[in-house]
Amino acid sequence: MASNAGTWNRWQRTMLQWNELHPYNAVHVARLSGALDLNRLQSAIHRVVEARGLTGLVMDAAHNSFRYDGGPADGPVEPVPTTVSLSDEIERQLNQRFPQDGAVVPFRFRVFVESGTFQLLLAYFHPVADADSIVRLVKDIAAAYCDPLNAGRLKRWNLAPPHPDLAILRRPGLLLRWLAGLPAAIRDARQASRPAYRNAADGHNGFRCFNLADDALPQLTTLARTWEVTLNDLFLAALMLAIAPEATIRWRSPRRRQLSVGCIVNVRRDTGIDGETHFGLALGSFRVGHEVPEGIRLGELARAIREQTSRVKRTRSFLATSLQLAIGNLVYSRSSPDRRARFYGKHNPLWAGLTNLNVDGLWPAGSEASCTAYLRAVSTGPATPLVLSITTSNQRLTVGLSHRTTVYLNSQVDRVQDAFQQCLEHATSSC
Repeated sequence: MASNAGTWNRWQRTMLQWNELHPYNAVHVARLSGALDLNRLQSAIHRVVEARGLTGLVMDAAHNSFRYDGGPADGPVEPVPTTVSLSDEIERQLNQRFPQDGAVVPFRFRVFVESGTFQLLLAYFHPVADADSIVRLVKDIAAAYCDPLNAGRLKRWNLAPPHPDLAILRRPGLLLRWLAGLPAAIRDARQASRPAYRNAADGHNGFRCFNLADDALPQLTTLARTWEVTLNDLFLAALMLAIAPEATIRWRSPRRRQLSVGCIVNVRRDTGIDGETHFGLALGSFRVGHEVPEGIRLGELARAIREQTSRVKRTRSFLATSLQLAIGNLVYSRSSPDRRARFYGKHNPLWAGLTNLNVDGLWPAGSEASCTAYLRAVSTGPATPLVLSITTSNQRLTVGLSHRTTVYLNSQVDRVQDAFQQCLEHATSSC
């Protein structure tokens, strides 16, 4: 029987801590074909959210628990004024806190009306779900919008999936390998350069979005295969090269000269969580580091990163993220408010992060409810001052770029965006 109550896993508890400092939200935007019927869209959203059991959320902070009591869905789907750009609205949603008292509605829906089509924006309180769950929710809404009978066929999701926290403990071999590699991981963290936060208490997120060329995906896939790296390795390398000119502070340190970037991992397959029936959050993470000397080429850097990511895959070290977070949570909870704001920048310094999602694997092109484009955005949080959210949809790549404005000025983000795009374009044009 599907459960509607449970306890937060370690990732969710950490996000709840981050949310105390500033809003920790995420946003998905799907462009749907056909003209907008606002009443029909609102009805589809309410019917799907109710059918999946996602109403009446009550959070109990004292016991780290939650439950969905059910009940009718309500709340309007608000059209965004034509004078407001998509990126500006996403930025507003990232920085607008969800209420935390009593029953919580963890979703906000907005709609952008365009000629002959529209874009559905879903902002959500990130601790309740990861990107996989949200894509499935948006897909259900689109299907119910096309045919109201689709909502009646939906079953309630299991809202308390198995905790990924215990996955590493069930595999003694992986746990021993992680413990054996812990000294080296600590040594790497001590070599990592620390970004400068002008005001660590300022958690405001800036945002912008852009598309890679329509033919970028097949070209990059071919390039990655030629270099014997993954697409994710390629994106991590391009991100490092784009960030490096903004991180020259690292050359002033005799020891902390490494530029570190984090990457989010979906651990559903490793932890036996069925995405079709479970709604929630199942994530791991890892970091890669390199000094990125001036003049290093994309291929050389991507191969160096592949050595690190291959080791991560072999040891499944991302399953130990919950243990790392548990230690961090303990120290964090005993720190003063000022030290909390500076905690991650000091103890786990990252210059950027990457989250990579293939929507085509969850929502194939040509489905009954057609999605012609998909965009994501995520709050940076106190741990990562810049995040690239790369999404594959309809075999095209869209990128959401969120950044802490207290670390990266808009002029710097302009350069990072341009460098990232040009790096990939130059590599594919010369291969």
